[in-house]
Amino acid sequence: MSGLFDRWRTAAEPAADYHPPMPIGLQVWLDDQARVLRLAGPLRSVLALPAPGAGRLHDYLQRRSWLVIEGAPADWQGQPLDLDFHGVLGQPLHTRGWLLRQSEGWMLQLFDIGDLLHEHASTQQQQVEQQLAADISRALRDCSEAHLQQTVSEQLQRLVEHWQAASLQLLLCDDQRWRSYARSDATWPWPDPSRLQPWLAQLPVQGLLDGPASAELQALCADPGLCLLPYRQGPQVQAWLLCAGVATPLHGEPAQALMQALLQPLLGHLHQARIVHQARHLQQLQQQLGAGWWE
Repeated sequence: MSGLFDRWRTAAEPAADYHPPMPIGLQVWLDDQARVLRLAGPLRSVLALPAPGAGRLHDYLQRRSWLVIEGAPADWQGQPLDLDFHGVLGQPLHTRGWLLRQSEGWMLQLFDIGDLLHEHASTQQQQVEQQLAADISRALRDCSEAHLQQTVSEQLQRLVEHWQAASLQLLLCDDQRWRSYARSDATWPWPDPSRLQPWLAQLPVQGLLDGPASAELQALCADPGLCLLPYRQGPQVQAWLLCAGVATPLHGEPAQALMQALLQPLLGHLHQARIVHQARHLQQLQQQLGAGWWE
């Protein structure tokens, strides 16, 4: 993109009989007081026009762009300009370009960079989620059994902040029954897990559940924005994460990656604890029978 900008800015002056090509992007023609004289280019059709009598460039821009164009147009030369215009559909038009001196004033040559900004934001979001998953996994791997439940609650609080949710509750399967293992918020009016058993038993386990599962289930959890995330090992669901008050639906791989970071080390801890408990129980039985250790 910067190479394209450089070629436009260093282009030779057109000859007298030269016919300029069709305008591209968005061209905004200005006078010395930054009043808009005319618009050209295909992007002009997506601009929201200001009210009658408001004809300065500022009237076309969102307020966060006003700092970019302080002063007169002569002050904006020689630097890239990132300007956010009001769009006809309520969405801003993100542009980048530069100012060129013309015989009749000034011309802003701008290009749509919305896709570039979206890609950059997506990359940043992915990096944030990868770091969060690594931090959650490390916290649980390094945790002792005595502090395991408390650590899980702390990680649920981190997920609440990341997902902008109201509360999370983690349910684990114990003897074919679902029990609450940890919560992010002790004050949220979650129902007793026994009341959720019929609903959890009938839910599909093939994928992510990001919509209303049942009006009655939502009523039980005291929240209309309930979101249920299953965690599977093999064909069986090993855990359910109940998310209340989620601002936006939780989609696909990012949510599942954070679930895996939370559940994989947790279930590993619990499995190891069961093995140790069974070994101790067996040792006690052997001691009671006077058999000692088996060879």
